[in-house]
Amino acid sequence: MGKKTAERLVVELKEKLLALARAAGPARPAAGADELEQLAKALLNLGYRPAQAEEVAASLREEAAGRKLDDLLREALKRLRG
Repeated sequence: MGKKTAERLVVELKEKLLALARAAGPARPAAGADELEQLAKALLNLGYRPAQAEEVAASLREEAAGRKLDDLLREALKRLRG
């Protein structure tokens, strides 16, 4: 394949991919992802190390959907203490 053919393919595929991305709409975060991010930040602000905050937030991933941040924070603190 020559340089001109490769350039043409890139241009054509780029337009198709952009059209496909527009049709799909914005990516949606996983259920509870925002709460888990806020939980990790709250734990960091309380003085926990980043690794600890991320680990406990990840352990609560399955339980995060539909729960409020304060409930998740209570559960995270219980897990970190025990």
